[in-house]
Amino acid sequence: MDYRIVDREEFKVFGKSITIGLEDNPFEVIPKFWEDFQEDGTYQYICRTAGFEPYSGISLHAAAYDFVNNGTYKQKYMIFANQQSGIVVPNDLDTLTIPPSKWGVFSARYETVEESVVAIQQLWKRVFSEWFPTANYEVADGPQLEVYPEDSKTVEIWIPIK
Repeated sequence: MDYRIVDREEFKVFGKSITIGLEDNPFEVIPKFWEDFQEDGTYQYICRTAGFEPYSGISLHAAAYDFVNNGTYKQKYMIFANQQSGIVVPNDLDTLTIPPSKWGVFSARYETVEESVVAIQQLWKRVFSEWFPTANYEVADGPQLEVYPEDSKTVEIWIPIK
């Protein structure tokens, strides 16, 4: 599995979130959220607020966060842009501070948008079924990220580790 360990300082992001509950299948809900997000103009709105044109080689990313597992599992999932200095985030968008962490960064390649959905879902499964059971690391508290590097056909999963 292609991975690296990275230390990163705190950073801020902004975007739009949904809540995924116990009865929801994230492998269905999340791709639908991305689809609706682009069709209703939210993708373009966040890109422009972040200071770049949509589909210009710079992508939005995603975070799974606020995990609750008290018998009624739920989590939030945000599609986001990094909040650069000087950006004023409109009140209708969510904000999140990503704490400083040591990260396990896992990557996969894809050729088409359709393949990206399969690639990210398979990568999530492999990280937790193959890497963590054999690694000397555990998942640390904090958001887990899907990162789409600029101008590439690569997806990365960033998981805080200890």
